[in-house]
Amino acid sequence: MTHLARKKAEEHENAERWLLTYADLITLLLGLFVILYSMSKMDAERFREFSSALQGVFAGGTGVMQGGAGMAPLEMALPSAGEKTEQKEMEELAEQVQQTLEQVGLYPAPQTSLEERGLVIRFAGNVLFDSGKAELRPEARRALVALEPLLARAGRPLRVEGHTDNVPINTPLFPSNWELSATRAATVTRFLVEQGIDPTNISALGYGEYRPIAPNDTDANRQLNRRVDIAVLSAHGDEAESPKH
Repeated sequence: MTHLARKKAEEHENAERWLLTYADLITLLLGLFVILYSMSKMDAERFREFSSALQGVFAGGTGVMQGGAGMAPLEMALPSAGEKTEQKEMEELAEQVQQTLEQVGLYPAPQTSLEERGLVIRFAGNVLFDSGKAELRPEARRALVALEPLLARAGRPLRVEGHTDNVPINTPLFPSNWELSATRAATVTRFLVEQGIDPTNISALGYGEYRPIAPNDTDANRQLNRRVDIAVLSAHGDEAESPKH
């Protein structure tokens, strides 16, 4: 009898060991949810809702978040499929633009860079225009003619941006750097439209001296700041440049 009782007790004890495994699994799942949350874009209020939902699940409830009508679903910081596709398209476009410009042979060679707002094609000012002027040089026209099919095929909003250094200008045509940068941007924009770019899909901006990429303390740096940028905007290109408060 004693042996039989001991055997039954061992069987009863072994039968309940699955609870330990189940408890470990729940703990691991909780850790996973915490990690996923840390990667998400939730604020403090949504964290409280999320925490309550988890507690409801572990207590046997439904775990449905009780946010109001404006409660948005959890948004993970991982890029969506659409964002991945856009990034891929921008990378391919950047490579095609770079190859095209290399074939044209401008000097100094225009630069391409992928930024949060999209693809930026940067031309040194003396490549497109003579000093203090806003008429496209012949080699600049050849480069823009070669670029136009790529920009048109991309089908994305385009923004042409004129920039200068901080050396004042005061001529009958250009009383200040504002006018010079804006006119240069408009000249490039008009030329691209003449080549076939949709005029409803392109804009021109003149920033003057107020968006430098280098300190205006040397001739070399001032030359860097004298430029025209063509920005191929991403889906959130305008948002990327909105003032951060």
